[in-house]
Amino acid sequence: MTTIELLELDRLPEHLVVLGGGYVGLEFAQAYRRFGSRVTVVAHGPQLLVREDADVAEEVRPFLTAEDIDVVLGAKVLRVDGRSPEGVRLHTRTAEGERIIAGTDVLVATGRTPNFADIGLETAAVELDPRGYIKVNDRLETTAPDVWAMGECAGSPQFTHVAFADFPIIRDNLAGGNRTTRNRLVPFCLFTDPPLARVGITEAEAG
Repeated sequence: MTTIELLELDRLPEHLVVLGGGYVGLEFAQAYRRFGSRVTVVAHGPQLLVREDADVAEEVRPFLTAEDIDVVLGAKVLRVDGRSPEGVRLHTRTAEGERIIAGTDVLVATGRTPNFADIGLETAAVELDPRGYIKVNDRLETTAPDVWAMGECAGSPQFTHVAFADFPIIRDNLAGGNRTTRNRLVPFCLFTDPPLARVGITEAEAG
């Protein structure tokens, strides 16, 4: 399930509070700022784009703040009062203490969680991994014989092109092949202006 909540598309928020400093959150933040909304980005971690190297993420922040997008890092949201568009208040705890961030609207862009409720995975002997995704091997086989999974439900990187790349692996394996997800290069792109793109592992992942 996509954890994005908001917005009446026929109305421009006066002050949009974006909860989440990942790809989707930053893309929406810049877009709505350019539409004319005041925008505040609230991120739980110590940097934006936690999947990127710290020095790369730090290069993104200046071009957002140059457009008067307020960025709040290291903020734990304690509760949210109000309702879009009547007004919202995010009660947060930061390193400097508690802070209330007020806006007219809130966009929750904190990632995706799998939704397998009541579809019978237990009956089919399909197990989940510790993160709550369907457990698969590198051939995208599940723990149940002749059952395969691909895309976000199998914990693949949450991009449309990755689901497309999963498909031929399963297709060829069903036909007797032996294709795997090992060593494939996955392109990442942040659709901001300027954009950020990379392929392969980060410097931190390379050790």
